[in-house]
This record gives sequence, structure tokens and C-alpha cells, in this order.
Amino acid sequence: MSFDFDEASDSRDSPEPDGLANWWDPDNQGVHADLSDFPGMDDSSQRPAPDESPSGTVGRHGDPDGEGDSGSLPPTPVMDEQQLVPEYTGDVFAKLARDEAVYLSRARLVTTMTTERRAEVLEQLVEAHIQFTLKAETLFLAVDLFDRFVVAKHADHRDALLIGYASLLIAAKFEEIYPPEVRDLAFASSYKCKREDIVLMEVIILSTLAFKVCAPNPSHFVGSYAHANKSTKPQRHLLQHMLELSLMEPQVSRYPPSHVTAAAVLAVNFLFGRNPKWPEEMAERTGRTELALRQCSEELLAILGNADGSVLRRKVLKADHQIPARVLRGEPLREQPSAEPEFN
Repeated sequence: MSFDFDEASDSRDSPEPDGLANWWDPDNQGVHADLSDFPGMDDSSQRPAPDESPSGTVGRHGDPDGEGDSGSLPPTPVMDEQQLVPEYTGDVFAKLARDEAVYLSRARLVTTMTTERRAEVLEQLVEAHIQFTLKAETLFLAVDLFDRFVVAKHADHRDALLIGYASLLIAAKFEEIYPPEVRDLAFASSYKCKREDIVLMEVIILSTLAFKVCAPNPSHFVGSYAHANKSTKPQRHLLQHMLELSLMEPQVSRYPPSHVTAAAVLAVNFLFGRNPKWPEEMAERTGRTELALRQCSEELLAILGNADGSVLRRKVLKADHQIPARVLRGEPLREQPSAEPEFN
């Protein structure tokens, strides 16, 4: 299988045409990915038939016997006081603030991959994320890895699905205690992505990103901001839903992740009719004013209102997080004087 990447932006020489391995072995030292070094990857002939689940974990990650409710969904994480580690909060958020500017790259995606193709791939990643009941942080990291690699290598749209599943594998290894196996990801893709190709693409992604896996994303801020905002559980679930929906829209990535998260909190407060919409505690915690967040909040409200029928909306409705239907449509609980959402 060949991967079509535009190497113009890479400082290294273009790869030799006779092998992808030369891309990350420019000196031809004979570096090869020996699949026998990977548990469960030593014999490609063991690939199950397409109508078989290879290990029983597809659809029930963490339930190898396939028992239980196959429709269960990963819970939305809600941080408690201990998880916020207040003694380190200042240093943690100072580091995240420094890193945010470095990784603001996803806004360039419109020049490297069509929005439609990106959305198709991310929809499949969300479905796999639900199948394996992975953490919310895993989805955010997988999308971030996917976007950073696409921007760095100008990846061809034909390889987008493989890049997506390899990104999900890396993110799961980073965030999960029990990440899904490679063969299960291949099965989830209906074998559009082969096991050996996923492993090889994993190596290419990590090499391209210089093994810098972790980068600031909204999941790093949501717990702290929701706690400062004194959000209720339905408000936290809506906040999480809104941020997950924002992953599907590349134009939102022109804002820093902390800005997007703060704007989502403002939008949630508006929808639930909270007064004031932007408490002093939030202004102090985020360092942003209501006026500065207004444009991003309006964009998030529009995304929320147009999400009917999406896989993320079906996930929220199935989980029954007690979010009012009116709010899910992007309409506030309290009537506003005009038809357009206002934050005054």
C-alpha cells in the first residue's frame, strides 16, 4: 500500500520511490517494523474473516467476553476537587498557555484536506470511540493528532481513514488503561485499514510529530472551567457535547483551546438562562472577558443547533443526560427579546 504525502514542507530529502520505510529511514540503515515484536501481530495469516469479531472487544471495550449492554456509552468525565490539584493549577495552566500558540495549526486544514472528507473520517472515529467506550480525552487527542499530521505532511485524502485510525490508536495508548488492540481497530474499519498499515502509519505519525503526542486541547480546560463556573451536571454534559461537536468544524480551531472552552461555558450559561452569564470567577479563571468570547460562543451555538442527526447528537440522546431538548436545539430556556442570540 502506498501513502501519498506532499514532502515539500519537510526539511528532509524526499523518500525513495521503492519503499515507505525510506521516509523515516533516510540513511537506508535497514530500519524495519518487525511485526513479530508486537504481541498478537506476529502472524498476519491470523486475521479473522470480515464477519468475525477478532477478540470480542469491538463494541464493548473492557468487556472481552462481549457480555453486557452493547449500547453503553463512555461516561462524560466530571472532575472533583481532588482531581483539580489546586497546588499545581497555576503551573499547569501557565504551561498550557505557553503551548497553545505552538499548536494552533488546524485552521490551515482547508488547504490540505476538504472539510467534507475530514468530517467523514471523524464521524467514523467517533463511532469507533463509542464502540470501544473510550475516554473523552482520547477523542480530543486523536483528532488533534490527525489534524497536526495532515497539516505537517499534506496527506492525501485517500489515506485519511488510515491516518484517523492510527491517530486513535496513539491517543488510546496515551490516555487509556486498556487501549483497543490493532486487530480490533482493523475490524472496526471493516478492514479498510489493515493491521500492518495501521502500525506503520502509527510510526510515521509519531516520527513526523517528533513523538510530541500531547498538545493543549479543550479537554484539558473543561474540568477546571466547569468547576469555577459551578456548572450542574446537565450543564457539564452540554459543555462536553458542545466541545465534541466543535471538533468536527475546522474553523473553530482558529481559536486557542482555552478560548473555545471558555466560549462554550459562556454559551451554556446563556442557554440555561444563568445570570450573570459570565461570572467574575470565570473572568478571573480564564483571563477573558464576555465580549472577547462572544463571537466564538455564537459560532458554537450555531454548531449546536445544526447537529441534529449527527453521531454525537445520537450519543447524547441515548445517554439521557437530562439536557432539555430546547437547549440541544440551541435555544435558551428563557425567551430573549430578539430572535438572534444576544449576550448583553
